Amino acid sequence: MSPEQDAESGSRLQRHKQKRDLRAMMNFRVKKRPMLIACSAAVLILLVLHGSDRLCWKQWSIGWHILPLNLGELSEEATVFRTTRLPDDLPRHMATVGNGFLGHVVYADNIYVNGVYNGARGDSHRARVPSTCALRLAVDGHAAASSSYALDVGKGVFTETVDHEDFKLEYRIFAHRKHTKLLVCQVSAEAKKPGLVLLTKNNHGNLSVDFDIIKDVIKGATREQHLWTKVAEEIPGSEKKYLPPTLTDVYLVYDEVPERLELQQGHNSWTWITAIYIDEADAMEAYVEGHAMTPDVLYDSHVAGWREIWDTGRIDVEGDTKLAQIIYGCFYYLYSSLPTREDPKWSFYGLSPGSLSHGAEHHDYQGHIFWDQETWMYPPILMMQPQMSRLQLKIRLEHLQEALNKAQNYSYSGAMFPWESAYTGEDVCPWYPGSALEQHVTGDIAFAFWQYMHMNADKTFINSAEDLIMAIANFWESRALYNKTKERYEIHDVMGPDEWHYPVNNSCYTNTIAQISLRLPSDAFPDSPRLKQKWIDIADHMYVPFDAKRNYHPQHDGYDPDERDYKSKINSTIPEFMVKQADVVLLGFPLMQESDEVVRRNDLVIYEDVWSETPGGGGAVNFITGMGGFLQTVIFGYGGFRIRSDKLDFEPVLPPGTTKLVLTHLDYKQGSFTFTVTKDVVSVSMLESGGQGFALYVYETEKYLTLKVGKPLHIPRVKTAIVHLGASKESILLSVLAGWL
Repeated sequence: MSPEQDAESGSRLQRHKQKRDLRAMMNFRVKKRPMLIACSAAVLILLVLHGSDRLCWKQWSIGWHILPLNLGELSEEATVFRTTRLPDDLPRHMATVGNGFLGHVVYADNIYVNGVYNGARGDSHRARVPSTCALRLAVDGHAAASSSYALDVGKGVFTETVDHEDFKLEYRIFAHRKHTKLLVCQVSAEAKKPGLVLLTKNNHGNLSVDFDIIKDVIKGATREQHLWTKVAEEIPGSEKKYLPPTLTDVYLVYDEVPERLELQQGHNSWTWITAIYIDEADAMEAYVEGHAMTPDVLYDSHVAGWREIWDTGRIDVEGDTKLAQIIYGCFYYLYSSLPTREDPKWSFYGLSPGSLSHGAEHHDYQGHIFWDQETWMYPPILMMQPQMSRLQLKIRLEHLQEALNKAQNYSYSGAMFPWESAYTGEDVCPWYPGSALEQHVTGDIAFAFWQYMHMNADKTFINSAEDLIMAIANFWESRALYNKTKERYEIHDVMGPDEWHYPVNNSCYTNTIAQISLRLPSDAFPDSPRLKQKWIDIADHMYVPFDAKRNYHPQHDGYDPDERDYKSKINSTIPEFMVKQADVVLLGFPLMQESDEVVRRNDLVIYEDVWSETPGGGGAVNFITGMGGFLQTVIFGYGGFRIRSDKLDFEPVLPPGTTKLVLTHLDYKQGSFTFTVTKDVVSVSMLESGGQGFALYVYETEKYLTLKVGKPLHIPRVKTAIVHLGASKESILLSVLAGWL
């Protein structure tokens, strides 16, 4: 994300408060305390983990209990957001509804469709489909009545309620969670006297500048439109002649909402459906299927779709309703931008920082896909909804050829993934330095595959990624320069996550992510004849800047946090020591590089003084990058989870002010688990085994404890791991024997 795109704001007072809060959270008295740092382009989230004293071993007790099959109702306090006042910046700051295929800002004149973009190269942006049911309601001849608004993230529904002494109106809108081609709005009205007329104002907006209308057919109350994007991401005559220009068809079949509706005394109700797809027959079929259901069935099936998602991946806390709401809200906005399952006809094109419901030209990063997807949004989805996380990686596989071509254009080997991508997988970054130099995204993708490989027993998918994993290693091999004098490999002329310093040599973060990428092929395919010993040699001798005198990591060669007078080369108002993102702290988490506690602390404290970003920063209005980062603080921070090559570690603590933390259906190696954390005890329940054997390994006693479906284990809050024993008879026997150790 370029500095031009991302306008920072924030006062000295805000930065002082961040430092004060950080110091309050940092307690280094307990040895070997892992830390999580999540800083992103508009949200800075800092947590230092595990600040509790160890429980005495003799306090440990183990109990068996049958797990209830009913997971219970969702708490409305946590899942329903209510207000009586709309935001001042309407509709930009409004809630959104989405289902991974289509997204809509409530009351706005736009609908966005996953993967549908208009505009060449850096002008590529989400193509605006004119809204079909962005309704505002009134009753003719009656003054404005009191209104209330609610976003129910548990059900994926936005509702407006209008109360008057003569009537009550309710308008609700949802992007259907199961029938994902459908956007549905429903209106009910209770008229307390006859003769009332309901007025509807539909915010269609102007004709979309992103589409040509090829066909517009009106059949009574039904309208069918064929839209065609005007400009492809790549234009004829570009240097990338291997890619023909591509335009996208979008078909709409929808109900026209009347402007006036006479109310009968008593109950009145209407349902209007919009079906959207890239195939005409499928759009019409979805529309017909939607109308074949009764309004109640249509609504209930949508709610059931959301309930299935929450029952297979959610986090609850007790004792802090605001925190519970934030967690559900963050998951909702991520889930509503992700499909539940793969569409055989239309790919999922990735998560953009502004969600699926935003991305207009020159706004919200134009709906482009960055490293944000893999580094910030992907990890919490990986832990709770692995099938969704798989789709995030699959689009990288589908765009491998474009990454190979980009590397070739820059005279590198292997695959160089673009800093910003959209429909074609081509580089659509409007800012040349980011496009050319911010190469760590390629390593971020490799690390996401590493995480997937060790969280899922999905060898078939990893095997399908062999070409990609090998190509990324080849890329970093071509980027590594051997320094004979110092006997080490270096990487020059890059931009790290800190976009205020470029080009730099030996970005600490970039060199580290390159090491991980170079080791991944031998980890994933140890017997492959395509492996190169040189990849391991480069990784083993890769230079990562370190200042032994100050005992910290400079973020790149020549960086000096004490250079207070030198101005930045890219902006004379920015001191050279100031950093846009303190990328060095990411070495501890998520990259999990070994470092002693003093170095980790110094990296935090030194960069604490020079971070520029604040929660009030600009960028995307609905910044799901930051939401993903926040959820990581809950899962990997307070939850204490760490993905290892041979196990899944956890060492949880309760968030301040809470009495219980419950992670429901966290998935690992085809098994699903619920972790319930209280003040003194952690309960681990295996909900599904997937035909696999699992055990808990307790570090303090070096003992294994058998996990069985429906029988929770209760242990104290000590460092523990889930160990995957596989599906063989020998491993199952080991699981049984482990229970006796």
